[in-house]
Amino acid sequence: MRYHRVTVRNFRGISDARVEFPEGRLLVIEGPNEAGKSSIVEAIRLLFDFTAASNAEEVRRVRPLGRDADPEVELEFSIGGRRCRYRKVFNRRGVTELEVSGSSEAVYSGREAHDQARRLLEEAVDEALFESLRVLQGESLVTPGGLSKSQRLLAALDAAAGSDPAGEGLFERAKKEFGRYYTEKQERETDELQAARKIMQEAQQQVAELGAEVRALEEKAERVRQLEPEVAKLRERVRELETGQRELGARLEARREAEHAEELARKELEAAEAQLRQVGEEVQRRAERGREAERLARELESLEGELAARRGELAELEGEARAKREAANAAEKQFETASARAKTLADDLNYAQELLQAAQMERRLQAIVEAEERREAAQAFLAGCRVTPELLKRVEEAEQQVQRTEAQLRAVVVQVEVEGPAGAAVVVDGEERPLERGLLKVEVTEERRIDLPGGFAVVVRPSQSQGLLEGRLRERREELERLLAQAGAENAQEARELEQRRLAARQEVEQAERTIHGQLMDLPNREDLEGRLARTRGRIAAYRATHAGRTLPATIEEARRAKETGDAEVEETRAAAEAAERAAREAEGALRGADAAVGEIAKRVERSRGLLERLRAEAEQAERERPSARLDEELAAARGAAAHAQRRLEEVRARLAEIGDPGPELERVASELETGKRRLREAEREMDEARGALRHAGDGTLQAQLDEARSRLEAATERAERVERKAEAARLLLRTLEKHREAAQRMYGPLLAERMAELGRRVFGEDFAVELDAELAPKRRRLNGTWLDVKDLSVGAREQLAVLHRAACAAAAARDGVPFFLDDALGWSDEQRLEEIARVLAELASEVQVVVLTCQPGRFAAAQPAEVVQIAGGRTGATDGTREGTQPGLL
Repeated sequence: MRYHRVTVRNFRGISDARVEFPEGRLLVIEGPNEAGKSSIVEAIRLLFDFTAASNAEEVRRVRPLGRDADPEVELEFSIGGRRCRYRKVFNRRGVTELEVSGSSEAVYSGREAHDQARRLLEEAVDEALFESLRVLQGESLVTPGGLSKSQRLLAALDAAAGSDPAGEGLFERAKKEFGRYYTEKQERETDELQAARKIMQEAQQQVAELGAEVRALEEKAERVRQLEPEVAKLRERVRELETGQRELGARLEARREAEHAEELARKELEAAEAQLRQVGEEVQRRAERGREAERLARELESLEGELAARRGELAELEGEARAKREAANAAEKQFETASARAKTLADDLNYAQELLQAAQMERRLQAIVEAEERREAAQAFLAGCRVTPELLKRVEEAEQQVQRTEAQLRAVVVQVEVEGPAGAAVVVDGEERPLERGLLKVEVTEERRIDLPGGFAVVVRPSQSQGLLEGRLRERREELERLLAQAGAENAQEARELEQRRLAARQEVEQAERTIHGQLMDLPNREDLEGRLARTRGRIAAYRATHAGRTLPATIEEARRAKETGDAEVEETRAAAEAAERAAREAEGALRGADAAVGEIAKRVERSRGLLERLRAEAEQAERERPSARLDEELAAARGAAAHAQRRLEEVRARLAEIGDPGPELERVASELETGKRRLREAEREMDEARGALRHAGDGTLQAQLDEARSRLEAATERAERVERKAEAARLLLRTLEKHREAAQRMYGPLLAERMAELGRRVFGEDFAVELDAELAPKRRRLNGTWLDVKDLSVGAREQLAVLHRAACAAAAARDGVPFFLDDALGWSDEQRLEEIARVLAELASEVQVVVLTCQPGRFAAAQPAEVVQIAGGRTGATDGTREGTQPGLL
């Protein structure tokens, strides 16, 4: 299997990439980390391993970040003598295309394309070798396992071992014969074996179906023999049930007539009993009416006596209630007088409180006025003050700079001392200067001329550094003066004093505002306080004018004591008034109760008298309409009629008991008759159908078909067993040959180890040798004559052995091999060994397709000949200049 070109789009960070694989040369793909090198290898793996519509995590992870696009992979490759173009777009619906050219051209799409690609891979590619020769990032230290199961590698080693051609030919013929009946890898049955078994199974099914039909006819004949006596019994039972149904119907009709007679007798009894009840009730009503009249006469006499006694008690209660009501009215007047006086005293207390509040508000108002004056003065100063903390800081910094510059200037200034007799004089810059005490000091801040007696003159100039400092001092003094003018101060000390005054003024404003806020309390401003004071003064003046004729309290304590005295008097008179009112109401309540009792008794007297008169009138009316003698005769006649009706009803019910209830039995017989008729119809229909089927099959063709099918089954069974015996013999022969072949292949390890040693001596030296384990993986290596276990080697040495081992496997199976990929391997190798391995890979590429991916440009420069593809932007170039191609456009 060889790759020719791969195109990857919208895959992780790759927007569009294409890599062409050279023929017979090593391909080195260079690029920085995250440039998309490993993604190209991963894209080829996903192309074969997953369907285009797969929702697997590995497929979801390769979707591009920040773009709504579907990953696309296209690979052109050769496999088994055919060239293929395989393309997939991974999304929910999925796009899969496979074009195969060669001896037979074909185009596939969808799931069929995926399955066909998998079949091509399974048929032509050794999976163990394919996985072992694909080294991804992080896998370089892992030696491949399972190579002992690689059939292509073992076949190559077998050929290298020089096995007997005749034996190999026998093995191939056995393998070919085995392939007639089973697939090579999964040992599934082939079409020939399946066809033989299918023919036998179809013959078995036909024999079974025809046999079932024959057995069904035999069962129908047997069923006809069973149904004939059953139908006769059913017909006889139906006739018996029909006779019983008629007899039960006659009994049911007789019972209905008896039930009707019972209904008439019952109604006659009910009418007689109703007449008896009506006459009896009238007799009872007359007796009860007489007893009620006697009770009412006794009750009326008792009520009239009680009414006379209660009326005497009522007169006494009326006098008592009148006297208590007059006492309650007098107590209420005393309470009203005390309440009026208490209200006046409460008004006096309110007047005294407002006097106190007015005085307090006057003091608060005065404090607010004074605080506002202080605030206005402080705000006026703040408005005119130009000093700020920032400006003061700049002034002080400028002052410090001036002072530092002056100190520096004093350190470098030139001072000339002229000594001479006391009283002598010299001329300095044209001005005569005396030598006081015989000494004159002249500071040189600029060019100075000193004329001495005798015509001598001295010219002194300041140094250059002094001139610079003087200029700097002038600038800094000017800056200080500018800042002081901005602050409105003569000097820095005055500016600091202004800042202190500014801070004090701000505190004064804040203190005044707190005073104003505290004195205003719940009022928003001074005007509201003044208004409240004015209203309070107005109420005080109005109260004085209203009560001008009496002495008002001078203090609030006096007003409070007077109010407490008035309140006590009010409570005392209230209690007396409430007690008198309760006594009056109790007396009036007793009077109303007595009056109500008298009225109730009077009503009862009138009601009893009316009832008694009505009862007497009703008794007289009933006697006139229906005399008692006639009522007694009607009662005796009603009793006789009821007894006669009772005897008649008992006779009819005895007749009903004699007849009984044939209804349930009739229903049972009717149900059984219906069931019998239904079963009879079903049995007759089943018997007719069975007889018809027997008449239709009476010509014997079905049995002939069964005999013919049995003959075909015997032939098909014999052929299937013969094919199965051949298949089993082919399996046994192949497994036996494989067993002996595996024994011969135990010598493959030394052959592969020798091939690996040939490659490794170019890297490790002529002393290099290696020993492989049963799985054909490196077990030990020789270093300076000493054998060392692979696990005891350094990381770099193990990594180099792993690469050389894969290279040896690829070289051994070069004819039927697969591409050899190395992704960022040999990271722990020194430069010398890396160059030697690069040369080994370049030489191997003439036999095997080798692809190396690295993040370090020039790392495999020693590999010659080789083609280098650099992934660094929009274009790439090959080292030999043979071709150029587009490369990944990265996000």
